[in-house]
Amino acid sequence: MAPALLAALPGRMSLRSLKWSLLLLSLLSFLVMWYLSLPHYNVVERVNWMYFYEYEPIYRQDFRFTLREHSNCSHQNPFLVILVTSHPSDVKARQAIRVTWGEKKSWWGYEVLTFFLLGQQAEREDKVLALSLEDEHLLYGDIIRQDFLDTYNNLTLKTIMAFRWVTEFCPNAKYIMKTDTDVFINTGNLVKYLLNLNHSEKFFTGYPLIDNYSFRGFYQKNHISYQEYPFKVFPPYCSGLGYIMSRDLVPRIYEMMSHVKPIKFEDVYVGICLNLLKVDIHIPEDTNLFFLYRIHLDVCQLRRVIAAHGFSSKEIITFWQVMLRNTTCHY
Repeated sequence: MAPALLAALPGRMSLRSLKWSLLLLSLLSFLVMWYLSLPHYNVVERVNWMYFYEYEPIYRQDFRFTLREHSNCSHQNPFLVILVTSHPSDVKARQAIRVTWGEKKSWWGYEVLTFFLLGQQAEREDKVLALSLEDEHLLYGDIIRQDFLDTYNNLTLKTIMAFRWVTEFCPNAKYIMKTDTDVFINTGNLVKYLLNLNHSEKFFTGYPLIDNYSFRGFYQKNHISYQEYPFKVFPPYCSGLGYIMSRDLVPRIYEMMSHVKPIKFEDVYVGICLNLLKVDIHIPEDTNLFFLYRIHLDVCQLRRVIAAHGFSSKEIITFWQVMLRNTTCHY
């Protein structure tokens, strides 16, 4: 019995190996056929930003404002307006900002206003959420909303809405910042930084990304197609975690947006518009002002930053409270 069993084993193992070989061959054939069926594009090495430009303003977005802040910003002269992208259901994130870095409306006598940018719920919005947003808007008056779908791929529409709102309803703000709900902002340090600037025109800054390559891989969030963006390298741009600009740039960029077809990455899209306008990004001398990736920051580092990305609402509240309690740093 034992010898017979041992004699049968090589045959069984060969059969199993053959099955695996056929399976791998089938998978390889499928992948080859899938690759051959894909449309192929040549990556354009030499960048020409006029590729994106249309002489007629055919890309002007006419989405309707369904909610708009009820303070009359057009008759105010705020020093800084901070616009925060938010999802309709992110009530906790908005509230965390309202009780931390977005709470104080004046820093050393300079007015700072914070507003939230929303679209429409991607799935059909239930009555409870709709009424909740109405109540939130009536209570705080800080929500700006249009009727496009609120999805990741529509973030660029949200940014265009921000530029339109400032241009039409808040043109006197000296500086404008666009940021996200998962970003910790040291508002006081931001105001100090802006007060120490030597110029207040044609100014655009943030976390600079220079010679950043376009991603063609499988990870959907970072992928951009050749059809949408045929160039190998993105223009110089500032990460969407938080970029700041002087008021003279806002209407110019907004007007340029009506000539440039939106792409899925809103920060790259703004970078394209800046390049067409021949506006250079200001690169901060201090490399510790903006943090794109989540890092561990102690209280003294928090007191030095302007914006740090990748934090939950709970963490933002905790860090803000820690920063307020600890006022002494040795550097």
